[in-house]
Amino acid sequence: MRSSRVSRIYTIHKPVSSLEDLKGLKLRGIGKQGETLKALGATQIPLEMVDLYEAMRRGVVEGAMMPLETLKGWKTGELAKYVTASWMVGNSNTFYAVMNKEKWNSLPADIKKIFDEVAAEFKEKHAVNWNEIDVEGLQFFKQRGGQVVQLTEAEASRWQKAVEPVVENYKKNMISKGYKAAEVDGWISYIRERVAYWTSKSKEKGIKSAWQ
Repeated sequence: MRSSRVSRIYTIHKPVSSLEDLKGLKLRGIGKQGETLKALGATQIPLEMVDLYEAMRRGVVEGAMMPLETLKGWKTGELAKYVTASWMVGNSNTFYAVMNKEKWNSLPADIKKIFDEVAAEFKEKHAVNWNEIDVEGLQFFKQRGGQVVQLTEAEASRWQKAVEPVVENYKKNMISKGYKAAEVDGWISYIRERVAYWTSKSKEKGIKSAWQ
């Protein structure tokens, strides 16, 4: 089973509506988040999540690239004043629920069928639940006077172009591990297509979203 979280930029003092606004801005980000922030022109500050609130309060960082639910769950919405919003722009972390392959192969067909059915059900329910807690995080933020800054489509396209080197470096890294370029291109295309598909599908199904 697999699911993912989408991170957005939120800041304390300065609204971010363009690449120019990000230049030199000290934002918490780790791993690929950090690489994304660097590509966008921000200064990436690697911090453990448990240290983020205090770092924001003391001005060590000026914001973060995090899922919206952290605005409530980690109380950072008490400090952040601006959230930059665009369905076209974000950083996604993927999570897996896996089983030992030998154990899976040892299971009878009827038990495998149950696992497959539950996994399919889990994926959609989990995705909807994450949407809901992002909505809660954004509401918590807004109730404290927080403002949402919408990126224009033209500006979002600039951000996408700016992070292309991050995607290319990922592709090179995967190829160096033995994967074929066509395979990696297929993964990337699939993710991009799914983002657009589910953005449209959530509206059609009336699923709660922080951006609708």
